[in-house]
Formats: sequence, C-alpha cells, structure tokens
Amino acid sequence: MGYKNYKLKKKINPILSFAVIAVAIFYIVAISSGMWFPRKSGEYEIAKYNTKYEVNDLKRSFYLIDWEYSKEQKMMEIQFKVINKNFDGIENYSWSAVERFKGKLPIKPVYEDENILVVQIKDIPNKWSTISVRIALAGKNPETEIFLKFYGDNTNIKTVEHIPQRSQNDYYIKDTQNDIKTYEVSISENNKNIKMLEKEIKEINKSSSELVADMEFLTEKEAEEVQAEVERFNSLIQSDLQEIEDYKKENEEYNQRIENLKEKLKTYQ
Repeated sequence: MGYKNYKLKKKINPILSFAVIAVAIFYIVAISSGMWFPRKSGEYEIAKYNTKYEVNDLKRSFYLIDWEYSKEQKMMEIQFKVINKNFDGIENYSWSAVERFKGKLPIKPVYEDENILVVQIKDIPNKWSTISVRIALAGKNPETEIFLKFYGDNTNIKTVEHIPQRSQNDYYIKDTQNDIKTYEVSISENNKNIKMLEKEIKEINKSSSELVADMEFLTEKEAEEVQAEVERFNSLIQSDLQEIEDYKKENEEYNQRIENLKEKLKTYQ
C-alpha cells in the first residue's frame, strides 16, 4: 500500500510542478502586459496615420506613416516621420514591443535618420490582438524611460503577403508619396468645405430675398428689423466668401507642394 502511494505521489509531483510553473508564467506575462497596456482596451488609443504625436519636452513630433504585417514572415514593419525642432542631432532611439497576451517581441531599427524611422518586429504569433510599441531616447530603457507609445491592431495594421527588403530610397519614396496623399486629402476636404459654404450662401440669399420681398407690407419698425437682418445675412455671406477664398488659396499652395514633391520623387527613382 505504501509503495502504491509512493508511486502515485511520484506521478502527481511532476504534474503539480508543471501546473505551478504554468501559473507562474501566466501571472508574469499578465503583470508584464499590465505594465504595457491599460486594464481596458478602451483606455488606450490605436495609433492613427498622419496624425501629429507631439513630445513637447523633446521638441519632437512623430507621425505614423505605415504599419505592415506579413503572416508568412511573422514580421511587422513600421515607418515613422519625425520632425525634430530641438536641433540636438539625435537620430537614434531605443525600442521595445509587446503583444497584449503573448508578451515581449523582438524589435530593432532597420533605418534611422533625421526625419525617417523604420523598425521591424519579429516572431509575431499567428494569433495576435494588440501590439504596443514604445520609444525612448538612445541609451535609455525603452520599458521604463519611454517618451511615446503607439498601439496597433487589425484596424490600423495593414496585412501584406510579403514585406520586401527596402533601401533608403524606398523609404524616402514611401514618405514622399505619403506627403502627396496627405495634401490630396486636405484638398479634398477643402473642396467639401467650399461646397458646403456655397450651399450656405445660396440658402442665406434665398432667406434674404424672401424677407425683402415682403418689406412693402411692413410697418416702419418691422422694416428696420428686416433691414438689420438682411445686413446680418450679408455679413454672413461675406464671411463665407472669405472662407472660400482662403480654402482656394490653401488648395493652390497644396497643389504647388504636390508638384514639387512629384519632382522630388523623380530623384529617388
């Protein structure tokens, strides 16, 4: 009987040991994940493309240009634009990355200069939820001395079949094409605003005409009130016309910048 109990304990002990280790690993990953991610997914913002992320202390602005994922390569590549107004000559940074439930992932810069940063994250699990990327100055700890963090999921990370090995020119082409696209989007938005303002002017003119048409049937006091309203309408129209003019001038500037960028593209190709 004692021998049987001994054999049973011998079988159970490894199972218990494995269970304890598994639970310990789970809690380590969970605690680590809690350091990287807020408790609730709604408490952190998924990074947006071409949006300024400003770091006032360092006088730097970061823009997410591209975030690609290749399942075949188990890899992600992220490209940022950097505007450094500090003139400190720092072009290198420390990086760290983690998947929300799987833990830390290897990340390394593949291209860095004054305005463009490109990093690659390797060993991406087949099933992943949210990726957190954190940036620190070169030589600083990218887990505790961070100055900026970006979150990505399937809403902003683009799935591609293959991420090619790119040259410096390739990254500059992508950056320049992105600038062109950004200006084109701004022009499109301006044109929408122009149409809205033109529609508003049309409606104001209509209302103004209706008021004036009935003036002969009004008392002197009522006519004065109508005249004041008509003048207010005219002021609104002038304001709208000025806005339209401003949008058109802005579009002219953007179109000129687009032409210049297209010429710049030719130097990379």
